[in-house]
Amino acid sequence: MTAPSLLAHTGLGPPQISVALIALVVAYAAGDRRRRRTGRANRDRLAFAGGVLVLAVALASPLHDLAAELFSAHMAQHVLLTAVAPPLLLLGRLGPRLLSLLPAAWVGPAGRARRRGRALLRTGGPGTATVLAVLAATLVLWAWHIPVLYNAAVLDPVIHALEHTLLLGTGLWFWAEIMRLDRRGSHPSALLALFLAGGSGAALGVLLAFSGRVAYTVHAAGAARFGLTPLEDQQVAAVGMWMGGGFVYVFAAVLVTAHWLAAARKGAEPELPAVATRPPAPAGSRP
Repeated sequence: MTAPSLLAHTGLGPPQISVALIALVVAYAAGDRRRRRTGRANRDRLAFAGGVLVLAVALASPLHDLAAELFSAHMAQHVLLTAVAPPLLLLGRLGPRLLSLLPAAWVGPAGRARRRGRALLRTGGPGTATVLAVLAATLVLWAWHIPVLYNAAVLDPVIHALEHTLLLGTGLWFWAEIMRLDRRGSHPSALLALFLAGGSGAALGVLLAFSGRVAYTVHAAGAARFGLTPLEDQQVAAVGMWMGGGFVYVFAAVLVTAHWLAAARKGAEPELPAVATRPPAPAGSRP
């Protein structure tokens, strides 16, 4: 890649993205002021700030313009939107902050609607929500890498926005399920879900890396401007998906495993027998 070509990309993406990110930060801050202060509030804010920063890098930085020219840059966006930003936003407890901004009359109906949705998902079995989240994240990821759909997203800003919305939305759903399973002690299910979702992304990366043919001709001219052949650009993107995205899933699996082991150790600790104590006898009394 040549330095002049890289330096030419200094745009910050569509202005409406920056406006949306600023509005999200303002809404989070307003919701944060309404919530009771807890010891983990600073950790929540730090995680949320990290998630917003990742979104800004993906959608409101020069990476956005580079993604129109290089397939590898576009895949970097996808990794950030599906594997990095969602868990950070969820760890920041974005949902509770935004819900606290609802009018009081809406809080009850919103809570009931959420409970009904969870109950509906449970009718298919205890793991239905997780299965659907994994399927949605996998299908959306693979569908947007079908050449016809992918090329349309690159060429049409509206389709591109839809692509990113679906990737981020299914990413939030998937990572919310992982965190729910981890909190409830369903560590094997969380690890299986991570393996399936992470494995599907890795499989897509391997397929693109070793296919030997160019799948996305829309980036041919852009790759040439950066001194790459379209196939080289595709292989760089595939390695980024395979290694970069895979690292996040492996790291998450390590954390879930650590929580599982900690819970197992806690459950294996013998409980000390309660020692019965009697009140001291009054002075002068006989034993």
